[in-house]
Amino acid sequence: MSTGMMQQLLEMFISVAANFAGLTLVAMVPYAYIFDHYRIADIDGPAGWIGTILARDFAYYVFHYASHRCAALWAIHGVHHAPSEFNYGVNLAQGALQTVASAPFFAPLALFFNPQIFAIVYPMSKIYGFFTHTRLVGKPYLLQTIFVLPPAHRVHHAGAPSWYIDKNYGEVFTIWDRIFGTWQDEDVRPIFGHVTPMASWNPFESQFAIWRKLAEKASTCSSVTDKIWCFLGPPGWDPKTGGEYPLPDTTPYNAVKYDSRLPTFETAYCGVQYLVSLAVGVVILVAHRRFPSYYSVVGLAALVVLGVTLAGRLFDRTRQAALLEIFRLLVAVPVTLVFLLYDAGLISNVAQLWSGLDFWHTLAETLNSRLVHLPPSVPAEMVFVLPLVFVLMSAVAIGLRLDTFAPESDDAWLKRVWIPEIGRNFKQSLQDANIQFWKSAPAPAHAHADSTKSAVKRGSKQNAKKVQ
Repeated sequence: MSTGMMQQLLEMFISVAANFAGLTLVAMVPYAYIFDHYRIADIDGPAGWIGTILARDFAYYVFHYASHRCAALWAIHGVHHAPSEFNYGVNLAQGALQTVASAPFFAPLALFFNPQIFAIVYPMSKIYGFFTHTRLVGKPYLLQTIFVLPPAHRVHHAGAPSWYIDKNYGEVFTIWDRIFGTWQDEDVRPIFGHVTPMASWNPFESQFAIWRKLAEKASTCSSVTDKIWCFLGPPGWDPKTGGEYPLPDTTPYNAVKYDSRLPTFETAYCGVQYLVSLAVGVVILVAHRRFPSYYSVVGLAALVVLGVTLAGRLFDRTRQAALLEIFRLLVAVPVTLVFLLYDAGLISNVAQLWSGLDFWHTLAETLNSRLVHLPPSVPAEMVFVLPLVFVLMSAVAIGLRLDTFAPESDDAWLKRVWIPEIGRNFKQSLQDANIQFWKSAPAPAHAHADSTKSAVKRGSKQNAKKVQ
C-alpha cells in the first residue's frame, strides 16, 4: 500500500504538470489530444465499446508481457510482485512509474476509439483486476475459459514452481494467453513473490531493489552491448552463459518468507503512524487544488512518503529507523507545518512564532474557522494542543523503547520461525507418507468391481481391462 501511495502522489504531480500544459491525462496518456489531432477513425456506438474493451485488454496483455521479459520494465512492474502473500492489498502495491511505463502501450487506442469510452473502460478494467487478487475463489473452469479469475492470477503471481513463471498476463480476458501460448492452469499450490524473496518492509527498497541488482549485474559485464542488454533483455539473463538463470522449484513446505516482526506495542505504534500518513496522503490526492500553492503539496507529500517509509523500516527492526522516526516527529513534522502556515499567509516570518500567546490564540481561531470547525465548547487552542501531544507522546514512546527495534537474535528467530516450520514439514511428510501408503495398498474386491463398471459405462474398454 505504501508503494501504491507513492505511485498515486507521483501521478498526481504529473497530471498537474500536464494540466498546466493544457493536456488532460487518462492513464498517463494525453488521450484526447491524440484523438483530436491524429485519429485514424472514430469508432463509436456498440462497436466502439466492444472494441475499446478488447483493445484495452490486449494492450495491457502486451505491456504485461513486456514487463516480464524486459528487465527495465520488470524493475518497475516487479514492485507489484514483491509481496509474499496474495490478497486484495497486493493490488495496491505498485511501482511508482507503473502507469507511466504502460502509457505508450495504451496510446495507440486514441487513434481509433473515443476518449469518453476509454475514460470509462480503463478504470473499470482496473477495478475488475483488483478482485482477481485473492485466495478465496477456487477453480470455476467454465468462466475461466474466457475471463481472468483469481486462480489464473494466482499462477501469474507465483515465484515457484518454475512452470508458473511468466504465465497468465491477461487482466480481464484469458483469450490472449490461450492464443499466444502463455496460459497455465493452477495445478499445484504456488509460492507467491519474487523467485528471490525481498527481505524488507521498506517501500523504497521495493521501488529500487531490482534496479540495484540490474546495475550490479551490468557492472560485471565488459562490453557496452552486454551492459545495455542487462536492462533491455530478460530479467533473468545471465551474461556469463548468454542464457537465463535456472529457476528453483521451491515448494510451500521449504519456502522461507521474510518475517520480521515487532512486539505488540511497537506494532500498534507503527500501525497508527502509518494510518495517519495514509490519511494525509488521501487528503492531498483529493484536495490538492485547495492548497495555497503546490509548494505546500510537495512538502506535505514528502512528509507522507517519509512516514510510510519509516513505518516499513521500523518493522525491519533497525535502531537507525527508530532514530529517524524521532527526527521525523520532532523536526520534519513541525517544520512542514510551519511552512504550510507560511505558504497560506497565516504567518509572515518565523519570529512571529515567539511573539506571545495572543498570536497563537488568533492563529488557532483562524485555523479552526477555516479548516477544523471544533465544537463551540472546545477551546480553539486544541487545534494545536492535540497534534502537539500526539507528536510528543509518539517521540517519547519511541525513545523509551529503542532497544526493541534492535535486530532479532538468531535464537529468537529460530524459536519463532523454524520450530513451527519444522512442525509443518513433519506434519506434511506424515500426510505424504499416508497418501503413498494408500496408493500402494491393494484395493478391496468391491472397489475393483465398481471401478470396472464405471469404466465400461464410460465406454472405455481399455480402462476396464487395466482395472481388472
